[in-house]
Order: sequence, then structure tokens, then C-alpha cells
Amino acid sequence: MKGRPQAKDYPEYYEKYIGLIQEPQIVEVLAAQQAEAAELFGALNEDQANGCYEEGKWTVKEVFGHIFDHERLLSYWLYRFARGDAMPLTSSDRESFVKLADYKHRELDSMIDEYKAVRQSTIQLLKGLPEEAWERHGFAGEVLLSVRAMAYIIAGHEKYHLKIIRERYLS
Repeated sequence: MKGRPQAKDYPEYYEKYIGLIQEPQIVEVLAAQQAEAAELFGALNEDQANGCYEEGKWTVKEVFGHIFDHERLLSYWLYRFARGDAMPLTSSDRESFVKLADYKHRELDSMIDEYKAVRQSTIQLLKGLPEEAWERHGFAGEVLLSVRAMAYIIAGHEKYHLKIIRERYLS
């Protein structure tokens, strides 16, 4: 699979994520990100992982959990659309997901393992897609998204949040 998504493949809102990924080989980007994220989170102690930069903001663990929650959801949508499922899908409530996951009480090593498993699942799904599947579209939360765009959103979403973690939580 080569090539970035076109503007018609996603709503403008997602440009803040897709625009962060310039590389045409998204599977390679996702694999490189996995190593980068595992290294970043693996270097944190529990105090750092449970810290937040401002009252009322998520902790580092909660941001990390949100990253792989979001990837799990988008890769499910991507799977459905790639297989030609035209049934519109509902959106999700990220605040509720993070709250109910109770990440602040999880061991960071366990979260890293879960992240790696989710990322490997996404990578294998993408590697197995026939070329024509990348162009398929579907509705999720009343917005039209292509399979290709969702792969880039996954990568861009992670890059967006890792930048925030480095700049606001760890600086």
C-alpha cells in the first residue's frame, strides 16, 4: 500500500492527525512508532506515569491508554470497512472509556504489553489487506472515512499525543 489519503477520504477535523504523517508507507510508520512508544513509556517510573501537567487533565497512563483504546476502535472500524461492511458505526465517548478503564491503577508494564498487542494486530491487519480494500469507505459517527485515512489517523493520533506527553508532562 502506497500513498497518503486524499482530502475526500476524511473530514477536515482529522487533518490535525493525518497531516503529522508525511511518509507514504504507513505500515512502516506504525512499526517504528511501536518501538518509539515502548521505549518512551518503558523509561517512566510509576510516579511519572501517574502524573499530569494540570489539574483535571489525564495522567500519562490515561493518555497512553487512550492511545491504544483509540487504535483498537479505529482498527475495528477499518476492518469492517475493508471487508465491505456498509453498516454505519457509532462513535465512542473517549472520556468514558478512559474513566472506566481505570488506567491509574494498572501496572505500566501491563499497559505496554497491551499497546504492543494492539499495534501488532493493526499492523498484521493492514499487511493482509488487498490493494482495493484501502480505497473502501464507511460511516463512523456520521462521518465518511476511508480505510487508508483510518490507518493514517491511528499513526497521527499517536504522534499527536506523544508530542503532548513530551512537551507538557515530561519537560
